[in-house]
Amino acid sequence: MKGMLSFIFILLIMPIGHAFMILTEKYASGYLVQAAVLLTLIGVVMVIATRWIASEAWQTFWGILGGTLIWTGGVEYGLLFAAQRFHVAAVGKTKGEYMLLEYTAGLLLGTVLYLLYQESVRCTLALWLRRKLHLMRGPVAAGPVHNYGPRAAFEAFSVLWFFYVVMLIAYDLGDRSWATYLLFVTSIGGGIYMLYRLYHQRGWGMALRYAFPTVNVVWMGVEILGRWHVFTEPWIVLNVPFMVSVVLAFLFLAYLLTDYLRHASEGG
Repeated sequence: MKGMLSFIFILLIMPIGHAFMILTEKYASGYLVQAAVLLTLIGVVMVIATRWIASEAWQTFWGILGGTLIWTGGVEYGLLFAAQRFHVAAVGKTKGEYMLLEYTAGLLLGTVLYLLYQESVRCTLALWLRRKLHLMRGPVAAGPVHNYGPRAAFEAFSVLWFFYVVMLIAYDLGDRSWATYLLFVTSIGGGIYMLYRLYHQRGWGMALRYAFPTVNVVWMGVEILGRWHVFTEPWIVLNVPFMVSVVLAFLFLAYLLTDYLRHASEGG
């Protein structure tokens, strides 16, 4: 149950984040720089604050939110400003800022290689790839983690980066290319498997950390279906009743989770 609640909580963040960017671009275009700086600073403060939080679950909670805000404010808005400054035009349905993001693939590759070979990294995907590609030179580095906040923030940042770049490369090959179809099949199949694994997570901290990549795998399928015009994305066209319902659901679930975690911390 903790895994499923964590999945829904993270899932609700996705349309809210999309809608927020569209709203600010549409109705507050004169304050985009301030919004970007503010989001980034709030994210940094959240991550730094985990230094003084004892609970693993709370460290993860604030780390994920902080990493997501740093990505949104520092990267997505940053690339938007770069595209505007250097007049990077949209290519088909892909905006200029996302064209710039696609070409960070080389930087991403360096990061992925580091994660694959750094034996203290316990990312489930990294561990799976090490086993399948025979990269393991010994047992996984063991030892306690005293603060999951920065790890959770880096996970949120790198997962968003990875899936954005993968989707953009697939779209560049064609909305109906073999790569996009393969990505869609991987999203559905992998998402179901990860949901099964997530369902069996017992701790709140691990559930939240596992829920974030699970949501992003599933969300790839949602994005591709929208790209194929199977449905109209309500967070893109700003369907007010739908988005109000999503925000209210997110706030209510956030209240329930924070209340539960607070009582669990007091009890522990």
